[in-house]
Amino acid sequence: MTTPAQLEANRTNAAHSTGPKSTAGKAIVARNALRHGLRSDQPVLPGEHPDAWQAHLEGIVRDLAPAGSLEAELAGRVALCLWRLRRVAAYENAATVAGIEAVAEETRNAALKSDNHFSGLLSEQELPLAVQLARAEKKLQQARSDVQAWEGMPGLLEGLPGLPDEAQVSGDDAYGVLQSVSEQLPECGRNAIDPENPKFLSGLGVPRDELDDAWSWEGWTAAAVRKGIGRMADASGITPEKALARALVTCQQNQQARQSNAATLEAEVKRLRKEVRIQEDRQRRLRVLPGDAVLGKVQRYESHIGRQLQQALHTLERLQAMRAGRNVPVPAVLDVTVNGELPERAVDVLEGSTGG
Repeated sequence: MTTPAQLEANRTNAAHSTGPKSTAGKAIVARNALRHGLRSDQPVLPGEHPDAWQAHLEGIVRDLAPAGSLEAELAGRVALCLWRLRRVAAYENAATVAGIEAVAEETRNAALKSDNHFSGLLSEQELPLAVQLARAEKKLQQARSDVQAWEGMPGLLEGLPGLPDEAQVSGDDAYGVLQSVSEQLPECGRNAIDPENPKFLSGLGVPRDELDDAWSWEGWTAAAVRKGIGRMADASGITPEKALARALVTCQQNQQARQSNAATLEAEVKRLRKEVRIQEDRQRRLRVLPGDAVLGKVQRYESHIGRQLQQALHTLERLQAMRAGRNVPVPAVLDVTVNGELPERAVDVLEGSTGG
């Protein structure tokens, strides 16, 4: 329960805090009750700053210098309309930037769709640039992978004779060496021995339970690989050294061809990327102006808020003029409601007809 002393203290404190005394301050405070309500017209949205809105409101109210609650409400409405009109430029800019930034993604998506649509219908040169680029990049990726996969093979073939018997060799390298040698054997040797034949692999020391995936076996050594080369050479009637030398020469030639192919594809990809960038830049320039949908929305919103702004300003100006004692004529207002079809005479009037 509040004591008499507390009541007296409250009255004393209230006398020292009477709120804003200026007209502008009173107008701002008058809108405090709206700030957090469900029907609040405080327009601070995510990404906007309440302090910026408050400074804007105070500036507009100060410039319009309203007197009384009605003028203060109208001044606040003017501030609100101007604040909302700021968003028009921001929205137009954001929509335009989004359209410009979407060009690259749209180009990629169009390339994927076009690749499926035009597959087999057009020659490579007739395909859209984005499709040509996507295909060239895919080929370049594969070419680089091939170069990398065979990069160490020439050195391995060249250095294999000098490796210690127990030197570890990966299953992939063992397969590459034996396959390279096999491809350079005379026809009789190739027909006699298949490097992937289980019997041949078993003879090189691959365990029975590893034969289904022999190239993943971790027991490959330089001795096992050399043993395989010797058996293939014997079946072809040539020495292991000659079989290995032939494989080395061919492997070096093939690797050079792979590297040359990759370099050609790199140049092609570079050219196509440049042309696609030029095409995309052209599309970006075309999107510097907003599209019809954005432009229509901007115009409708701007016109709607603009009408509210003009109405509030005109009403405020009339009130202030009357308060100053000036003669203010009654505004001319015309309300027109049209239901159904217009009468023929009304159509003539609206169209500017001078007929009888």
